[in-house]
Amino acid sequence: METLTLKVSGLESEERVALVEKTLTQISGVKDCKVDTFTEEATIHHSRKVAPESLQKALEKAGFLVYPIHDQVNAAFNSAEQQRRQAARRVAAKLLLGAVVSVLLVVGHARVLLGFETAWIPGWLACR
Repeated sequence: METLTLKVSGLESEERVALVEKTLTQISGVKDCKVDTFTEEATIHHSRKVAPESLQKALEKAGFLVYPIHDQVNAAFNSAEQQRRQAARRVAAKLLLGAVVSVLLVVGHARVLLGFETAWIPGWLACR
């Protein structure tokens, strides 16, 4: 036995609630269904043979707008996680670029810093 909670829009009256319950309980494998008008959620207890998509399609066919609650939460989490990963990639790319530029500058100026060569000063200004 499994439990599925669906968000159901359009529960303005008790007749609509009764229609949701009737639509779902007529599906083979559905044990019972409880609809909460305040949260607009339908909690369905069903056997494993029943596909959640078939429950959703049955309610949509009856004229309700339906979506799984867990999919919403997962979608929001995945979106936030994807944004975090993109931000981390941007930071890593900037860090790598900064490291490469720093190494090139240090290597390029190493001869000057160690005193083997004067800086980019014209020869007539350099003191030898």
